[in-house]
Amino acid sequence: MPPTFAPEPLLLSELSDGPTAGKELCEVNDIPPTGARCFRFGSGETQVEIFVQRWRGHIVAYVNRCPHVGSPLDWQPDRFLDANKEHLLCATHGAVFDVMTGHCVSGPCEGQFLQSVAIEVTDAGKVMAL
Repeated sequence: MPPTFAPEPLLLSELSDGPTAGKELCEVNDIPPTGARCFRFGSGETQVEIFVQRWRGHIVAYVNRCPHVGSPLDWQPDRFLDANKEHLLCATHGAVFDVMTGHCVSGPCEGQFLQSVAIEVTDAGKVMAL
């Protein structure tokens, strides 16, 4: 399957029940060094769940939805990395994603991307919604 283009990052401030731009989601130190933290916005069919992943000194955020069938990725609450802590892993069908880009490198949605979420990490170590 030829690679697809990564979708534009989701702006949480554009969600009907999302946080305003510049609102603090959490502090970096609230997330374990190779852990994640989930957040839900909205309700019912408009609910969006995102996760903020800390990995190798970086902070990335994605919508918690596999591009293959739309199921959540985490195999346990706030657990998104494979056993080697090298890739994000979809617990439903085993799709493997590059942590930094969200690109699926193996599995049923190979070549597709996770939906990234626009965040900012401040010098004070706060993860902010955009």
